[in-house]
Amino acid sequence: EFSFYIGGIKSTKPTGTYTVKQAIDLIRSEKYRAAVEHIRRMQNESTKRVLKAGLDNWTFSGVFAPKRAVDNLAKHSGLLTVDFDHISDVDHVRAELYADEYTHAGFISPSGEGIKLLVKIEGTRHEESFEALKAYYLTKYNLAADASGRDVSRVCFASWDPDAFMNEGSSE
Repeated sequence: EFSFYIGGIKSTKPTGTYTVKQAIDLIRSEKYRAAVEHIRRMQNESTKRVLKAGLDNWTFSGVFAPKRAVDNLAKHSGLLTVDFDHISDVDHVRAELYADEYTHAGFISPSGEGIKLLVKIEGTRHEESFEALKAYYLTKYNLAADASGRDVSRVCFASWDPDAFMNEGSSE
């Protein structure tokens, strides 16, 4: 389980907890479709950032209480978010990443130009796992992971992706 926040990036008090299946089902649903399609149509990057910051979000790496902050991690989820931005051929890269044994779940980012992956890790080794995964994806796929994945309290914004992926049998 991990925390969920309604009301955008400024909301630091969790409004509930989710499982990966619940999050992927929500991303596949129509709930965020209109907002995400609006973001994807925007040409101005700063406007995109502002709109994205208003989306509901998760801290996939854990449950935080009483509010989202590194020091308030109540329980690590055993997940790490790996974020790849500015991908020119999202469909091709997505197919490769979803076939990878370590991909537990994945979806297209709100911008439509990135991919978010959830990977199972040993929760007590979050930063070490991030560094290992960062090297793995760079070596195997020539993809640079966004450094924000190192932060256990980082949020991941809700998106709309009817083809969001989940693999219950992924490796750790």
